[in-house]
Amino acid sequence: MNYERDMEVALTYYRALIQGQASLVFQPIVQQGASSIVLYQEALVRLSAGPSQSNPGPAQFVPALERLGLIRVLDHTVMMAVVNRLEVDPTARLGCNLSAQSLTSDALWDSLIERLLIHPDVAARLTLEITETAPLANFEAACVFVRRLQKAGCRIALDDFGAGHSSLAFANAIRPHVIKIDSSFVHAARRDISAADRLRKLAALCQTLAPYVVGEGIESTGDIELAAMANVGWLQGNGTGLPLPFNPSLDLCVFDTQKVALWGG
Repeated sequence: MNYERDMEVALTYYRALIQGQASLVFQPIVQQGASSIVLYQEALVRLSAGPSQSNPGPAQFVPALERLGLIRVLDHTVMMAVVNRLEVDPTARLGCNLSAQSLTSDALWDSLIERLLIHPDVAARLTLEITETAPLANFEAACVFVRRLQKAGCRIALDDFGAGHSSLAFANAIRPHVIKIDSSFVHAARRDISAADRLRKLAALCQTLAPYVVGEGIESTGDIELAAMANVGWLQGNGTGLPLPFNPSLDLCVFDTQKVALWGG
């Protein structure tokens, strides 16, 4: 990928973060057939800086930050904001993403994990979604890091399962609470009977690995029906719940330039 383009995208993100122009919206994960039952709400980053044509969305800035080795700054900032919200709202159940590149300990992560150990009621309402769009640099270190989070009381989800670098070995090692099937499987099942069968078989496999299985990318009643036929018990997508801001909005204004220095910026 183009290094200059990645740097441009990363600078847009950091500028928005410093200027308080990055915020979180939250999309619910709901039960199949009972949309009022919410497993938790996932935090999604939105930028408001700059004209729309130059304002990168997560599909752009997350991979760019991963390629530059700066995704840990984003992950820590988002998780800190989510934990702050959980501490002031005892009814909230929230989730946020952690890149595979973030699954190693350092001083900043250690302090946040200690905070969760002190507040187990907060940790119990936090689900951390591990995204393997980048490969695990150190399998054993990642497992140790995840087990620390689980010991603190956090629930672990594997995001976009079946795509990217996700592996059965990692799922077996960490025993996640939630597995989220990548949206491509639901979307392929719209057009192809054999793809619908693959979705069913993948869902059956996921059910042996985690108690909660989520179908991602649900956009219509047709997608809901496909997920039901595959015995997928939980759903996420614009067809079951739009990403919405909290009131008051949750801005990502937590920024410390030491993070960039510590993590390679």
